[in-house]
This record gives sequence, C-alpha cells and structure tokens, in this order.
Amino acid sequence: MKKVIEILTAVSKATGVTISDMKSKNRAAYACQARYMAFYLLHRQGLVLQRIAEVFNRKDHSTVIHGMVHHEDLLETNSNYKYQFESIIVIPIEKSNPFYRHPKDPCMFKIVTSVFPSPL
Repeated sequence: MKKVIEILTAVSKATGVTISDMKSKNRAAYACQARYMAFYLLHRQGLVLQRIAEVFNRKDHSTVIHGMVHHEDLLETNSNYKYQFESIIVIPIEKSNPFYRHPKDPCMFKIVTSVFPSPL
C-alpha cells in the first residue's frame, strides 16, 4: 500500500490534482486525466486490475481498462497531458507485495482461436 500512495503522490504533484479528487467520482477532465495516469502507472508496476479498481473505489476492473485506453489516446493527441505524464518519476513496487503481478506473467484469460473444431 505504501508504493500505491507514492505513485498517487507522484501523479498528484505532476498534475496538481489531489489524491482525494483522483479517488472521487469527479468526472471533470482534470480529475479523470490524473486518474488515467495513475491507473496506467499502477498497472505497469504490476498491480492487478481488480486491486487498482479497489484503490479508486470503482466497481470492477473494466473501469481501469477503460481509463488505460483513454490514457493511450491522450498520450497521442494531447501534448500537455503527455508532458505531465512524462514528468512523473515512480519508484518500482516490490515483488513481496501480495498484489504484485509481473508484467510478463500470463494473464488470466486464454486466447481462443476458434470455438468450433477445424473441419478435417
């Protein structure tokens, strides 16, 4: 939990948005953009999506996925957002954290190529 606070603090310093605003239901652009940055950084540090959703008092992991998709779009289209994001310095999460997931570990979903057997 200590590393989560460090990441949220780093995002707060870079964007000027308070941690309470990031965790709130506020839908203003400034709060959402800071939240998207935090979602992305927490996931890159190895936290699972459900745990990130719990940190931000969100229903489930799909909200986090939605935020990370917006993050990627904003990096490409908004130079101010990109500048703020690149100014964030984060210390990596320790592997002893129970919510740590190495980025190269397989995810919980299988890739299914076809539902039906091949016609041979």
